[in-house]
Amino acid sequence: MPRAYDLGLLIPSREEFDCAREVLDFGDAFRQGGYFLHPFTVPDSKLSGVALVLFDVGLANAAVATTNLLSLVDLRQVAMIGVASALDEGLRPGDVVIASGVDEYMRAAKADAGEFQVGGNVWNASHQLVSFANNFRYLNGDYQVWRDRTRSRAPASEPDYRVGQIASGDIGGAAIEFRQWLLHHNRRRVALEMGAAGATEAIYHSGRTDLLVIRGIANRPDRNIDNAGWIRVAALNAVDLLGALVTNSDFPWPKPPAASTTVPESAKRPEPTGDGPKHVFLSYAHEDTDAVDQLQEALEAAGIQVWRDTKDLLPGQDLRSTIRKAITGSAFVFITCFSAASVALTKSHQNEELMLAIEEVRQRRIDQPWLIPVRLDACEVPDREIGGGRTLRSLVWIDLFGPTKAQQTQRLVRAVQQNLSLG
Repeated sequence: MPRAYDLGLLIPSREEFDCAREVLDFGDAFRQGGYFLHPFTVPDSKLSGVALVLFDVGLANAAVATTNLLSLVDLRQVAMIGVASALDEGLRPGDVVIASGVDEYMRAAKADAGEFQVGGNVWNASHQLVSFANNFRYLNGDYQVWRDRTRSRAPASEPDYRVGQIASGDIGGAAIEFRQWLLHHNRRRVALEMGAAGATEAIYHSGRTDLLVIRGIANRPDRNIDNAGWIRVAALNAVDLLGALVTNSDFPWPKPPAASTTVPESAKRPEPTGDGPKHVFLSYAHEDTDAVDQLQEALEAAGIQVWRDTKDLLPGQDLRSTIRKAITGSAFVFITCFSAASVALTKSHQNEELMLAIEEVRQRRIDQPWLIPVRLDACEVPDREIGGGRTLRSLVWIDLFGPTKAQQTQRLVRAVQQNLSLG
């Protein structure tokens, strides 16, 4: 039974977490699922929450952390707080932005014939949340109390909040040329940060709650964040506004999850079918054990059951028949991992597993991907026929190495989750 809280808080960095600790009442951290979670209460209220500190920026990191937080505890509302760079000239240091939408501005971008074509994808906050945020300044005097507290931190300033669209991506800094480029492609963007789009996508795919993004502004539009004093003020103002919003009697809390006190087994693991519980089958050569350990950890952190020979083969079982059942009877995804070492092997259990998987994939619909190749280094995917004029190399594979490893790992997790929902 997972612990239940009103609020789940995602905090990008240690510095921003230190600011949150000045505003919220934190208790002792506890470890769950390999993460340290920090419980807190919101002052002058009965609201409870738990915070997860990312200690790093980036969309993939935020997506993985959000997915894991949702799998570990039961939450009514998720929020992400921190600082951001101003894009709109009307924003000043110390102001706070409440996101009406999060624009993943580099999503599906493409370089074609010497031209860089921008993609983008906007995740909009709920109408109820945006309406409340726009009207907050007129409700019950909480807005004025918040402004009085922000003035005490920077007496010469008059901090305020803005409801607007936040640009989110893996590019840091707000140089004036980059700011102009961002506004040229979407003039509604008011601030820039590095993480909210990953968290928002994870929330969207979970279908379980809503995301409130609050970012304090730490710089003027034509400057990078280079003043530690304003970073602290901006982070404190953002956390303070979060507290004022969620304690207001009109805050539009999402409905509690269907299992606010008890999570049925069906929510923890896929429903059993065939010869056993549905799972991801991991096929690999034992030379790649360390890399596959990391992949297994990422899948299980997202609540995905994994079948693997090191933990699921019991003494006395018939090796071949057990593996055949695990592949053809119960696997909703078959992931085969290749490396230079595994491809060079002339004989391996992986080859046998792959033959069984190819037999299975030939019987499946072509529009429902089941077999997913993964490269663990810059090797060649074997050009093995899988039927219908296709080869293993013609399938889209995932590269789990190099600087994009974390991002590609999350991409693989999302693909597996989509297969589970289709199955």
